[in-house]
Amino acid sequence: MRYESQKTEKGNIGVSYISQEKANEQAEIMDARYCTNCTNCGYCTNCRYCTNCTNCTNCTNCRYCRYFVNGELAIQPERQIENLDKVRAIILDSAERLKMNHWHGSDDWKDKTCAEEVVCGTTHCLAGWLQVCSTNPDIRAMEPEIGGAFQAPVAAKLFYSDADEVIAWLTGREYVKELGVIE
Repeated sequence: MRYESQKTEKGNIGVSYISQEKANEQAEIMDARYCTNCTNCGYCTNCRYCTNCTNCTNCTNCRYCRYFVNGELAIQPERQIENLDKVRAIILDSAERLKMNHWHGSDDWKDKTCAEEVVCGTTHCLAGWLQVCSTNPDIRAMEPEIGGAFQAPVAAKLFYSDADEVIAWLTGREYVKELGVIE
């Protein structure tokens, strides 16, 4: 089973015997449906291939959902566009700021604002820049891939791409089309 939590002789840490049984049942269902890294989802029917969803309940026939919280997209398309436009301006102003072979050039970014990070010249990948430019401390504390994906799930498919592909995607603002937003 892919979905396991830390166990003691009395069951998972912080989980009662009854809820442990339910958690194991849900884990088996999620494994069979190819969902990954979803947490606290329950009573979903015929969902398949969902990733990183949290607290979704009673969903039906979901396919390839990513980063949903309580059945709603973690961040709405307009906000994703705003976040990506900010990162787009930073990267297109100086392509040397984008290095797709690491999340962050150093850990110094954690103590700086996005504006300060732009001036200092540290490099980041696309996910890294999305995380750096977040003002949400929870997102800034996440693993870069997850934090970046919460800022713009539409961009997650490019987190392992090369810089030229990312720059072309940003230049053409392809994310606007992919999100189905008419401007």
